[in-house]
Amino acid sequence: TFDKELVIGWTKKRIVFHKTPLLEAIRVLENWYGVHIQVLNRPSHKILLSGKFQEETLENVLEGLRFSTRFEFKIDKENVTIKF
Repeated sequence: TFDKELVIGWTKKRIVFHKTPLLEAIRVLENWYGVHIQVLNRPSHKILLSGKFQEETLENVLEGLRFSTRFEFKIDKENVTIKF
């Protein structure tokens, strides 16, 4: 069995993270929004992200993820900095 939403959510303009490792989520966001994301002061422990986003801006996605992982972010055109 598989989670249909995780596999084909992109066909409905939906980003789905379910206990997704930070670096994998960053790759998804970079590809989805055409940006480069730099992570500063990344914690040594493994960070897993969860969330569902339907046709959201990058800023709204990062804002949503920020609540559970407590990071700051700055968007400067196609360059994004995430700081823990």
